[in-house]
Amino acid sequence: MSGVLSFVGGLLTVSMVESSRICNQPNILIAYPTGAWLIFNLVGGALVWELVIIPAFFKRSREIILARRSGITGGADLSGPTDPNFGQAMRHLDKVAEIVAIPLAVGIGYVLPSALMVFLPDNRNDLTKPISIIVWLLFPVWVSLIRQAAHKIIVTIPAKYLPSTFTTTDESDTTTVAKSFHLESNPLSLGMMYGIPILTSVLSHGLFIYSLFQTDDRKEMTRATIKFVVINMFFIGLTTLYWIFVETGWRLTAVMIVASLVFGPGAGICIGWIYRESTVDPDRSVTVVAVGARRASGQRDGSSSPASEETPLLRA
Repeated sequence: MSGVLSFVGGLLTVSMVESSRICNQPNILIAYPTGAWLIFNLVGGALVWELVIIPAFFKRSREIILARRSGITGGADLSGPTDPNFGQAMRHLDKVAEIVAIPLAVGIGYVLPSALMVFLPDNRNDLTKPISIIVWLLFPVWVSLIRQAAHKIIVTIPAKYLPSTFTTTDESDTTTVAKSFHLESNPLSLGMMYGIPILTSVLSHGLFIYSLFQTDDRKEMTRATIKFVVINMFFIGLTTLYWIFVETGWRLTAVMIVASLVFGPGAGICIGWIYRESTVDPDRSVTVVAVGARRASGQRDGSSSPASEETPLLRA
C-alpha cells in the first residue's frame, strides 16, 4: 500500500509542477488541478486520470503546436512569438514561490496524512483509523490550502531577505522578486521540489521488498481493498507510460520503468519527469512546440524528417 501511496505522491507533485508552468496557464484543468484530484480520489481513480487529466495535457500540447503552425499573433492563449508561451520561458514556473510552496504542500498535505493512515493502529473500538482515512481522502484540499498559504507568506517577505533564487537584479541594482523561474536549470531547487516524493518512494519501496518476506496477517477485507487499489493504480501507471511514450518516445519510457523498479514508482515518475524536460530545448535555433515535439527553426511546417523508433508520436 505504501508503494501505491508513493506513486500517487509522485503524480501529485508532477501535477502541481505542471500547473505552475507558464505554458499551461490557459488550460483550467491543468492550472487548477484541485477539483480533478478531488474527483480522482473520491470517485473516479483511473477513469478520471484517463478521461480527464491526461487528455487535458494532450489538448494543451496540441493547442501550442497548432498555434505555432498557424502563426497566431493574437488571442488570450498565445499572443505571439515573443510571448513566454512561445519562447524560452514557456516551461518556466509562473511563480518562484512554487519552489517552496509545492514541496511544503505535498509534504504536509499529502505525505503526512498518508503516513498516519498507514501506520496508525486499526482498533475496533478506536475511531483514529477511520478519521485518518477520511482526512487522507481530502488531501487535494489540504494540498491546495497549504500551497496558497505558502504563496501568501512568501509574497509578504521583502525581496532583499529572500535567497538569490527567488530574486532578480535590474540595471539599477534594485532587487525584486523574479517573475518566473526555470526549475530544471537549478539543481538545488530541483532537489527541493522532487526530494520528498523520491525519498518517500525509496522508503516505501524498501518496505515493500521487506514485506515480501513476511507473513501476511492482514484481514481478508483489507487484502481485497488493497488489491483493488493496486489494480486501479496499475492501470493509471500504464496510461502514464503511454502518455510519456506518445510525447517523447521509448527511451524516456524505459527510464521511467527502470527507475520505478529500482527506486519505487513514485521516484520513477519524478525522475522520468525531470528527464522529460530535457526534450524541451531552450536554444532559439530550435522551435519548441511542445514537450517532445520539436523542429529546427529552419524547417518548414510542411517538411518532414525520417521517423525512427525514438520519434515521438505527438509532433508539429
